[in-house]
Order: sequence, then structure tokens, then C-alpha cells
Amino acid sequence: MRQKFMTGIGLTLASVLAAATAVNAAAANQEFYGGKVIRIVVGFSAGGGFDTYARSLSRYMGKYIPGNPTIIVENMPGAGSLISANYIYRVTKADGLTIGAFNGNQILGQLVGGQGVSFDPRKMEWVGAPGYNHDLCVLNQKTGIANAEQWLAAKTPMRLGGSAPGATTDDTAKILKEAISLPMRLITGYKGTADIRVAVESGEIDGLCGFSWVSVRATWRKAIESGQVVILLQSNGKAHPELPKVPLSIAFAKSAEARQLIETGIHQASQVTYGYSLPPNTPKDRVQTLRKAFLQTVKDPDYLTKAGFEVTQKGDTITVRQPPGERNALGQIRFNFPNKFLVYQHDTPEKNYFAQDKRAYSHGCMRVQDPMKYAEVLLSYASPKGNYTQDSVRRMLGSEERQIDFQTQIPVHITYQTAFVDEHGRLEIREDIYGRDANLLAALKQDHKQAEIPVARAQPSYNRPSVRLPNGVGNDSYSGGQSFFDRLFGNPIRQEPVSQKQRRAQQRTVTAR
Repeated sequence: MRQKFMTGIGLTLASVLAAATAVNAAAANQEFYGGKVIRIVVGFSAGGGFDTYARSLSRYMGKYIPGNPTIIVENMPGAGSLISANYIYRVTKADGLTIGAFNGNQILGQLVGGQGVSFDPRKMEWVGAPGYNHDLCVLNQKTGIANAEQWLAAKTPMRLGGSAPGATTDDTAKILKEAISLPMRLITGYKGTADIRVAVESGEIDGLCGFSWVSVRATWRKAIESGQVVILLQSNGKAHPELPKVPLSIAFAKSAEARQLIETGIHQASQVTYGYSLPPNTPKDRVQTLRKAFLQTVKDPDYLTKAGFEVTQKGDTITVRQPPGERNALGQIRFNFPNKFLVYQHDTPEKNYFAQDKRAYSHGCMRVQDPMKYAEVLLSYASPKGNYTQDSVRRMLGSEERQIDFQTQIPVHITYQTAFVDEHGRLEIREDIYGRDANLLAALKQDHKQAEIPVARAQPSYNRPSVRLPNGVGNDSYSGGQSFFDRLFGNPIRQEPVSQKQRRAQQRTVTAR
């Protein structure tokens, strides 16, 4: 009796101490995260599946973290997300303010000694994964291939797009080529599936493998439904309920070794594709806080609908899609322009960011504050016969994507300024977030002839339009009338051009003084 009583006291005390510890940890995390900004670093370009997941998560996870910090998304594409994986492991501070979202297939690359891998997943902290990957192979209908049997019998290999070794797009294609002799030639180096989609639609390549069904539905639904692209294979242990007629890749494997290769390299790897991670040595209490918040977010019955997702369930499978609309992570309008960095301008549902002095919340793509006005001005120059207005642009918005190609190309000039003079003549200073000023000044101090100023140039396939642009669009001279930027930002008072004779007279006046 005495022993039971003492045991009960011990358990009671342990429970009290545990509760007190949890309260103290929660209080400490609330104090730490209050007013902070958490970054989710996505290893692919904006607009793809990884990016869509992360942006939706960032909008709601903060409310479940003590202190309700702001969560932003940064895109760090390259090497099939290996650059971002290495960055999370080797560069970021282990303070619970940076979360990695890279392709889980990179873990397999680390285990087999892949080139360029400098992270150890066993030492990293893992927050969770929103779901598994259900990989597909998709081809442009212009290839003339309508089913998997035709593809396997094709004498000409299909050109498939990929990101880099370790990315699902690359690994899935290579495994299927080895396991079932899939006729394909891999064209790798794209920044993400968003860019591969563009290449497929333009005919630059024929298709891709390793593109998840969730991402296809969220980002390429119109092309699928219209028949512009065709799903030919699915790489999973069982068919997706929404794709009952699409054959499984493993069904074409003719040996036990081939089946094992598909199961190990594709099926098992798909379970960790969308994992979210933290750098090693992140404080355990913050790891637990983020894990709890992550689980609460994905289990919140209102989360998906509030994020603008469509949720359907067939049997044990739940399918999620984020359709076009004002709640889409990229807003209602995206403005594409050719560039080797694969960035673009886009609307955003988070308009509150424009009210803040510091707005460097993403790296690469640029948010547009008034996309309707911007679209009206662009279209009035590029397609003047269309008589576009803000109202007509709004009427085009709907549940499906729609693309408008410009009849006249407009040059895009992007500058990076840390010091400039505003419209009132005041000097404005901004933070040098990319550290370019320090590098440039250091180079100038050594030898100004060796100083290299980085200039972002258009990709080689882009040529300056030969057609005559509207007055004011070009930057060679001012030819009268409202310029492009006048239309956007108002019409400032322009100084009359000064002749050489007037300039010499001004110089003589200054010298005389």
C-alpha cells in the first residue's frame, strides 16, 4: 500500500513537472517567434508543385505557432533542389526561422554518394510532409503518341524535360528507361516543373516524367482536359482513383530486378518527396513547436478550403487542387517575359505586404501591387486593337487559365538599386540584401578595370523586336506622347533636351563663378 502511494505521488509530480516544462517552452517560443519572420526556402521556381504547397502552407501555419510569426516563401532553384538542400544544411542558422522544402529524392542521392551532395539527412530535423507523390509521365499530343504501348514501341526517343540529377523529373525518367526500356532522351537543366510545362507547350521538348498528379491537377489541368497533353503512365504501387485507365509503369517490367528498381527508386522515394526540414542542431523545443503547428495546419478542416483548394475524395485517396482565382498563391494574373533566370511578375493574395517599408520577402519573382492596371497598360501597347480595359481584364478571370500572347513585344528592364532620388528630390537608401554594393566597392578599390558589374541579360532565344514600338516604349529617345512608365506612374514634368551649345554656355558660367 505504501509502495503504491509513493508511486502515485511520483507520477503526479512527474506530470506536474512535465506540464510546467511545456508551459515554459510555449512561453519561451511565444517570446521568440513573436514579431519574427520564418522563411520556407523552396528548391524550385515559382508556380510548380513544391512552390504551391509551400505558399499555401505559409499563409496559415503561422496562426498555430506561439507568437504568430509571419511566414514567407523564397525560391532557390538549381540542381533539382540540391542547392537549397545544401543551403539549409550548411548555411542557415539553426534557430527555427528557416525551413527547407527540397525534393526528398535528394536523400537517395546522399545515401549513394551523389555528386555535389553536401548534406546529411540523418542529422537534419524533419517537420513533416503534407502528402506523398504520385508520379506521372506526360507527353504533348503533337507527338502523335496516344498510349503507353505506342511509346514503348516508338523508334524515336521522346525528349523529356528534367531539372537535375536527384530531382524526380530526372530520376523517374532514368529509372523507367532502364527498367522498361522507355524510349526517351533527357533534356535537363530546367529550374522546375513550371518551366518544363512551358517548354512542353511550346514544343521545345515532348514531355516529362516524375510530375505528381497533385501538381498536374493544380497547375496543368486545362491542358489535360483539352487534350493538349496526355497522361500515358503512372508510377505508383496502385492506380490513382482518378486515373483508372492510365497503366502502371511497373506493369511493363519484365523481370524481378526491373520491378525492384521501380519499387525502390520511385515508389518508396515518393513517400518523402515533399518533406519539410530544418538545419541540424535546431533547438528541440522549436522543432516540436513547428512540427505541432505543421500537423495542426494540414489537419485543420478549414485549411484547404480557406487556401482556395478543391478537395475530392475517392476511397482512401484524397486529391487536392488549387484552381486559378484570387486565393491562388500567385494571385489572378501572371506576367511572363523571356529571361534566363526564369522569373516573372505576378499578382498576390497578400496585398498587405505592399504597406510595409521592407518588402524583400521573396527572391526571384516580383509581386505586382495593381495587376489590373498593369495588365491594361501592357495590353494597350502590345495589342492596341483589343481595346483592353481593367474591367475587360477582370471579366476574363474565371475558374480556368487563359493565356494572352502579345502581338508586340515590350522590352523589360529590371534594375537593382540601393540608393536613388525620389520624385521629391530626396535621397532614398535601401538595404543591400544581395550584398552587391560591398562586392563592387571591394573590386573598385583593388582595380577599377577588373570590376565586374553583373548584368542580367535575356536568354539567347530572345531577340529585340524588329517592329516599331509605340512612342515612349523604347528607352533610346523620347519621341513625344505619354511613355510606357508615364502611363503606369503618372506623367512627370520632363526637362527639355539641352543642346551642346547650351551645355557649353552653362559650363562657361560655372567656370566664371
